[in-house]
Amino acid sequence: MRIIITSIIFALCFFFQQPIAKAETTKCVSFTIGNNEYKINNISYTMDTTPYISEGRVFVPLRILAYSLGVSENNVNWHPENQIININHENIQIEIKVGKKQISINGETRDIDVETEYSKKTGRVYLPARYIAEALGYKVHWHEDKIIISERVNSVSIEDVISINKFVNGLLKYGKGLGGQVPAKELISYGEGHCGDFCYLMMRELAKKGIEARIVGVTSTFKNANHSRVEVKIDGKWYTFDPTFNVYYNYSIQEMIDNPELSKTVVGNFDKSNSYMSPLFFKNASSILYYYDIDNRDHKIIGEGTEILSNVNYLTNYELDKAFDGDIKTYAVPNSYGFPQVIEIKFDKQQQFYRLKIFWESLENSGKNFSIEYYDQQQDKYKVLVERKNCSNFTSEHIFEYVSEKEIKTNMIKIVVHDTFGQPRFLIREVMLFE
Repeated sequence: MRIIITSIIFALCFFFQQPIAKAETTKCVSFTIGNNEYKINNISYTMDTTPYISEGRVFVPLRILAYSLGVSENNVNWHPENQIININHENIQIEIKVGKKQISINGETRDIDVETEYSKKTGRVYLPARYIAEALGYKVHWHEDKIIISERVNSVSIEDVISINKFVNGLLKYGKGLGGQVPAKELISYGEGHCGDFCYLMMRELAKKGIEARIVGVTSTFKNANHSRVEVKIDGKWYTFDPTFNVYYNYSIQEMIDNPELSKTVVGNFDKSNSYMSPLFFKNASSILYYYDIDNRDHKIIGEGTEILSNVNYLTNYELDKAFDGDIKTYAVPNSYGFPQVIEIKFDKQQQFYRLKIFWESLENSGKNFSIEYYDQQQDKYKVLVERKNCSNFTSEHIFEYVSEKEIKTNMIKIVVHDTFGQPRFLIREVMLFE
């Protein structure tokens, strides 16, 4: 259809996606030195090799390690002619060369303390697990005689956010700006903006890091002032950051409204006459509004000239274009059952985006096992951007969202749904890509 517009036990705890031996849910994988048995969710499997100790480090088979950390089979590629392995996973590109004390991550070369090893006997490449695990976002530590790799929760330090706050403050000059819901590229090009503009840009940067945040707008009867700031959750507590003036508070807005004296603990340099910093601004707050998403400001790149393809037909009045019309009240319904069901988005020119959202019609009709791929023009093939198994990271509105730290450049995107949570076909209200 076409429309235009890993006794020492090496333990891995993570969201399990696609190992060599499949498991229904995430949990733990363990490798024992000198043993070809490994376990997934306490179920034993065998492999054709064993982990071993060399130069005081535990070496594991690279390909099996990668699969265990969720990398799909077609995204681990061995090039025997130059003894290089390439791993691609969720916009992370890793290159390892046998016999070298280096590893390349997204084009950046990093030194490592041992050489990657290749066994002619097994035909496998081995290296300490830490390098791949950390590159893919996992944390690694020792516990007695164990190496533990666990999924990195989107942990954040206040220093991280202070740095982002300062960065955003330097993007614009404070002023009236262009007014309205101006998207990031246009706003930064103009170079001037109001408090809401600064907060919007900070929300984008925080989203790229997977940091929970919200914009908080306050109206005060003190000098009839209104001002927006960004609250960031750090270790379960809300902190307030003001990118407009590059300052922050160790309290939430509500805490400062309840006790205005707390606002005096503001950290940073600012004009003492600034009414927004006065305890009276918080004492006389008349309203407070919270904003959690920035969909209305980010520029959506699916539009006129975009070609939408599918491997199945759609019902009359529920055609595929309903999933790309900007209206979440409408939805697209395939005319046939069975999987996989595929949607391919082709742009008339190369586009770049950092965020993708899928609004499913309901939980029963939402993707349970699916992947999102993008076309790499240089390598002339599709690459997996994100792959979900038994996906459950939906909001109450059944929204799936993926945010990349770096811009993704492509002219084609593919959504492949292999299963839903109940129905034999998916129903999509809207697909959005944000620049």
